[in-house]
Amino acid sequence: RTNAIQFLTMRPKNDFQRKVVAGMRKLRPATKRQIQWGYDNSVNFYAYRLKSGKTTCLECGHTFVTEEGTEESVCPHCGKHLTIEDTKRQKLSQVGYFSIITTQDGLQVLRYFFIRTHQWKGEKTTYTCTEVMQRWIDKDGNTCTTSRLRAPFTYCVDDWLCGSSLEIRTHSTAFPIVDGCSVYPQFDTIPELKRNGFDGNFHNTLPSALFESLLTNAKTETLVKAGYHELARKFIYDQYRDIDLYWASVKVCIRNHYAINDASVWCDYIDALRYFGKDLHNAKYVCPTDLNAEHDRWMEKKARKETEQDIKEKTEQIRKEDENFRELKSRYFGIHFTDGLICVHVLESVEEYLQEGEHMHHCVYSNKYYLKEDSLILSATIDGKRVETIEVSLKTLEILQCYGACNQFTEHHKRIISLVNRNADTIRQRMKKAA
Repeated sequence: RTNAIQFLTMRPKNDFQRKVVAGMRKLRPATKRQIQWGYDNSVNFYAYRLKSGKTTCLECGHTFVTEEGTEESVCPHCGKHLTIEDTKRQKLSQVGYFSIITTQDGLQVLRYFFIRTHQWKGEKTTYTCTEVMQRWIDKDGNTCTTSRLRAPFTYCVDDWLCGSSLEIRTHSTAFPIVDGCSVYPQFDTIPELKRNGFDGNFHNTLPSALFESLLTNAKTETLVKAGYHELARKFIYDQYRDIDLYWASVKVCIRNHYAINDASVWCDYIDALRYFGKDLHNAKYVCPTDLNAEHDRWMEKKARKETEQDIKEKTEQIRKEDENFRELKSRYFGIHFTDGLICVHVLESVEEYLQEGEHMHHCVYSNKYYLKEDSLILSATIDGKRVETIEVSLKTLEILQCYGACNQFTEHHKRIISLVNRNADTIRQRMKKAA
């Protein structure tokens, strides 16, 4: 019953899976150096301070004195950079992940390790490290997941049953969380990845997504080899962008050595040009000198054209699309969170998308983001005033884009991204309840 709830254990059914099972037995355990690196890069280091100023490092147990108001310090004993908390608490438990990328029997292997700390005030930290998941990829991009079990009837992705065995299982809901962890800097890759353009830099793309796309999509290979990493990342994650619709324009950019620094803005701009029937093979349109200015100009032109349409027809269209929108996204209605200054909430109607697009001067409404099944749009406000609009992938829970008015970053950009990432579990819980 446990297997049926969390993972379906599978016997190897083909040569690839049999090769995976044989390769699992040959993998060596992580070295002490790798585990230490994983610990140092997957958890935070804290110190607890009393009102007297007495501060205790939770890493080594050493006690020293810091001034009131000091938020960070370096432990004079172990040298760890510490975040100081004023509290009388005595213990702390943390979890974290890191990955090791290696090869085995001609297969690419991404190994994921789970760290759990046990910290008591005045004592040296102890921790456990368990390999909980592996992602196997062959030269043709076929994939296989091996993992341990997770506890049944829980929404927490960290409830691993570390005593269970690593076996072939169906893909886990925990994988997007595990896959976003730190990568051990020394890794091996199969020759086919190097042949297809991988240069050792992931360019802010998850290793598994990048590897699988490089091995299965020749267009990703072309983009990576041409140095268009931002655009490659956009098409890897945004499944609703059919790369074939943009490919003629991409080739024009490559021939003209045109740098695309913001893939989301460029794709929206090309969509607007297509809407007006412009020549997408013409560098005059495809490679603008000022992308943001041209994007805004064409999006405003598109918005004006839509505004000029018959009001009754538009009202009926919004009503019908609102029904489709509610069917797609009503499970997420009511989601909101704040850090005391910034408030973030889910847009709950097509009318709200229209208002968001008009106030922020971007294309969240005109490009019908409300009908994208695998993304969720949130609005960040301060004192009721819109600051930035956020698009979150419902597949990976990654932030696809986050912009203020006219597709510009605001002074609160990093804080908004951090706030949304910290509350991603709220969205995940709604997904699981609906499932």
